[in-house]
This record gives sequence, structure tokens and C-alpha cells, in this order.
Amino acid sequence: MSYLLTIDAPETAPAWLVGITGKRVAIALYHVDTYLGEVVFPGVPVIGDERGDEVILGRDVLNRLALILDGPRQQTGFPDDMGM
Repeated sequence: MSYLLTIDAPETAPAWLVGITGKRVAIALYHVDTYLGEVVFPGVPVIGDERGDEVILGRDVLNRLALILDGPRQQTGFPDDMGM
């Protein structure tokens, strides 16, 4: 949430989130431009969480990328960065 406050992101809508426990929680929804290196994802919906300072990329962003997850080497990256 502190990141959203730092950039003065406007709250766009209230929403509900169902967590892994099945409990429904009221959240604030924001739309922000998300930058990953030089790649820009405009208007990505994000959740403001007042309890933590984690940033989690969801499938709405990850599904737009070609990513390599190399578990045995404990590396993640883009195909070009990993010589593929």
C-alpha cells in the first residue's frame, strides 16, 4: 500500500477478495501503469493491502510475458537474458 500512496494512485473502486482460507475481505482497487524493465503494462488493476508491503505480479501481467523458471538452477528470467 505504501507504494500506491507514494505515487498518489487514485482508488478506482471497492472490491472483494477471497483468500486461500475462503474468507471474503473488502479491498481497495487501483489501476496503475506497471513497469518491468522497459516494458510498460498500462492500467493494471492492483490491490492495496494495508497489512503488508509485498508486490505480487498476477497472471494478468505474467500471461503477457515469456518467462523461464529454471528450478534446478534457482533462476528466473526472460529467454533473451538467459541465452535462449
